[in-house]
Amino acid sequence: MSKYQMTTAVLAGLSLIAMTGCSINIGDVNIRRLKTGPMQTETINVPMPENTSNVWDVELSPAAAEVNVDAKAEGLVQGTVEYNVPEYKPVVTTNGNRVTIRMDEVAGIPPSDVRNIWKLSLGRGMPMNLTVNTGASRSTWDLGGLSLRSLNWRQGAADASVQFTAPNPESMSNFRCDVGAGNLTIRGLGNANVNNGVATVGAGNLTLYFDGTLSQDLNLTIEGGAATVTINSGGNPVRVTMQNAVAATKSGDWNASSKEYTSPEWENSSGPKVNITMEIGVGTVNLQTGK
Repeated sequence: MSKYQMTTAVLAGLSLIAMTGCSINIGDVNIRRLKTGPMQTETINVPMPENTSNVWDVELSPAAAEVNVDAKAEGLVQGTVEYNVPEYKPVVTTNGNRVTIRMDEVAGIPPSDVRNIWKLSLGRGMPMNLTVNTGASRSTWDLGGLSLRSLNWRQGAADASVQFTAPNPESMSNFRCDVGAGNLTIRGLGNANVNNGVATVGAGNLTLYFDGTLSQDLNLTIEGGAATVTINSGGNPVRVTMQNAVAATKSGDWNASSKEYTSPEWENSSGPKVNITMEIGVGTVNLQTGK
């Protein structure tokens, strides 16, 4: 069977599934359509530990879902997950100082009326390493005020908005952000208290606002392919060094010197600064000021 014939067979099979709700076999692969049922609500309640000086590892993996997360919990993690596909029931695991809340990998085509809604709150007051894995989700995250020592963000074809509305009382020594073909906007990075970080973006859009209060120099490397990266100084001094000349750069009122661009706030600043090394392929880099 040629590649074209295989593709045609797969598309025909998916159409059959969508119309009949059955499962079919294509080669050795069984593809089924998931079925919805009544809405169910899973309550998440991981209490605040007695010793709040220990570092906790918290991993959230909502996969394909509508997600809203804030930093208002009285416990470590609290909230609800509402779903109408039985296989989407979240799995909560606590082991030592590690908490994982995830949705199991489900092989199948979701129905058009699928609902998977995560509404969670994280607790302030204890050092935390936060890992987030998102699939084809739409999500809003407010991580302001959390004591984050590290943030590992892995995102597929998702639309996500993250903000730090209050300063992070801990120095974040590990900031890692991986974006596939989705869109990610992060605001308040001045409040995030990042020391060093790396952001990788494939064919997606990454928008970073460096507003907020800088407590230390922020050093960030941005790597990508055919991506669009927007940097907004947010009122803080920002310097961007381009490691190649392939990406199209739109600098606006930034000062340009060879491969180096500095925001208007850079020249007269005597406090902490943002240093960005840009390693982008054939993408576009937009440099903006303001908040």
